[in-house]
Amino acid sequence: MALGLTLGADIPFFLFGQTAQVAGIGEQLTALPDQPEQPMVLVYPGVVLATAMVFRRFHERLTMTDQTAMLPPESAPDNDLQLAAMDLAPVLGMAWCALQSVDAKRVWMSGSGSTLCGLFDSAESADAAAARLRRDHPEWSVFSGTTFNQHPLRNS
Repeated sequence: MALGLTLGADIPFFLFGQTAQVAGIGEQLTALPDQPEQPMVLVYPGVVLATAMVFRRFHERLTMTDQTAMLPPESAPDNDLQLAAMDLAPVLGMAWCALQSVDAKRVWMSGSGSTLCGLFDSAESADAAAARLRRDHPEWSVFSGTTFNQHPLRNS
């Protein structure tokens, strides 16, 4: 795990062998129960964000007096880096709102960005949402699929 962390912050999670909540820089892993598969849509709006740049903006935001959010007040992010990433790439806020407008029941940003994820009630609604997002935003990469309920490295 320690060696994996030196290679990348995501590596310990993939070595952990089960569903987990990750904190810190990827070294703090808390086991979670597996969840049922859920239909989802991934949106990559075509912007690359360097992790170091997002963290720098996150730390800058901590010292700002005007914390103007780019999201509606009812949409509190559950990723601490999300607003910093949206400051750097406003298209992320547009993609967030676009996912909400196609009835995603939950939206979040993956890691330090810039892919957004949305959960849906059914595979049909996820597929329809993805089709609409592709039509309305052909410059974005949009994929529909499902979450998985078992870690791919776990021995069954």
